[in-house]
Amino acid sequence: MKPFSSTVFFLAALLLLAAPLKALEISGHVAVEGRLFSSEPLYPEQERHNGSIALAPEFYHEYASGTSLTFVPFLRLDSSDS
Repeated sequence: MKPFSSTVFFLAALLLLAAPLKALEISGHVAVEGRLFSSEPLYPEQERHNGSIALAPEFYHEYASGTSLTFVPFLRLDSSDS
């Protein structure tokens, strides 16, 4: 399984398992970034442009006993790195 599909599967499973929880809060952020360099690259393996997307959902649950659990996975997909 590819890393991205594994992460999506894990997050979907987490949401399904958390469905019966009444005090579950879901939040987070998504960031998109693009970079363009004005100079030519010095080496053949370098690129003049780069794009990425970052996902950081946050899952918070407070139990009846007053304790809480926060889970914040982080995923970044980048056009230059595999």
